[in-house]
Amino acid sequence: MFGAFLKLIQDIMTFISPQILKLLIAFVEGDQEIWKGYFYTGLLLLTAVLQTLILSQYFHRMFLVGLRIRTALIAAIYRKALRLSNSARKESTLGEIVNLMSVDAQRFMDLTAYINMIWSAPLQIALALYFLWDILGPAVLAGLAVMIILIPVNGLIANKVKTLQIRQMKSKDERVKLMNEVLNGIKVLKLYAWEPSFEQQILKIRVKEIQVLKEAAYLNAGTSFIWSCAPFLVSLVSFTTYVLIDEKNVLNSTTAFVSLSLFNILRFPLSMLPMMIGNIVQAYVSVKRINKFMNLEELDSNNVQHDPSEAHALVIENGSFCWDNEHIERPILQNINFHVEQGQLVAIVGTVGSGKSSLLSALLGEMEKLNGKVNTK
Repeated sequence: MFGAFLKLIQDIMTFISPQILKLLIAFVEGDQEIWKGYFYTGLLLLTAVLQTLILSQYFHRMFLVGLRIRTALIAAIYRKALRLSNSARKESTLGEIVNLMSVDAQRFMDLTAYINMIWSAPLQIALALYFLWDILGPAVLAGLAVMIILIPVNGLIANKVKTLQIRQMKSKDERVKLMNEVLNGIKVLKLYAWEPSFEQQILKIRVKEIQVLKEAAYLNAGTSFIWSCAPFLVSLVSFTTYVLIDEKNVLNSTTAFVSLSLFNILRFPLSMLPMMIGNIVQAYVSVKRINKFMNLEELDSNNVQHDPSEAHALVIENGSFCWDNEHIERPILQNINFHVEQGQLVAIVGTVGSGKSSLLSALLGEMEKLNGKVNTK
């Protein structure tokens, strides 16, 4: 909230400079006391310094907020990953979870620094047009028409970028998943000389991902070019209209320089709008991905109790367990009775597939408990 207040103060101070510039030009053209020139110059410098200080404080605070949001999201995703049920783990790959923490969480930090531009950009545009109307009159409407024409173009590009963003994240998840499998099974790959085969698979996915990134980059470059040209087009159309609509309208130094100063102020919000739209689209895609992951089924916390008053350190009584709810009728472990005293050394032995790891997973609460009791102190 304080960051929004700082941004509001900075926006207001931005429009003080053109008014001081107007007074300074009037001083140069007129015959006024010399001290007024020094005063206007000092005031212009002071305004610029204060703007810089306020803006730096604003970004400092907003980046801190973004960092906290990113940290909170990573912690929430990590905790969720530890509580996923076995059936939910089939739906969410390791590569997807890594991307959620490294890519999607970062997008919220990137968005937070400029989130106030949602209201700040329209405010700056409105104030600039108000002051321009005071100088150029109805000629400003011609420039406004240029901006209105450019808005739908930007909207169409944003929708296309959103579609490409979803495709790119799917390819990224697939690539990270395959890379993880390659690294985990690198010994087998080296033994059977499968490196070229897996390299081709990874490169094939990477080529698809790069193609999508190129398309998105071209669209973003087009958007940036359009909005970078917007202030020039707006000023050109406005000045031309101003001179043509009335023969009495003269484009003198005061009108030209103050108007150009206001048009220059327009450049920042107009250039930030496409970036903000892009960041919002990316954050929207990330919200859907994180929301889908956070709504996955979790392990039942009641699978294992932690009653300190229990006589034994580890207890399983009449326990039956399965790996997921889809195989309730075929439990992996049935009617298990197991007691371990405090400090007792226990070895779990058996043939391959007899359920040694399953028993440990049941004690950790990583299997679905069908019936019985499990308690660990």
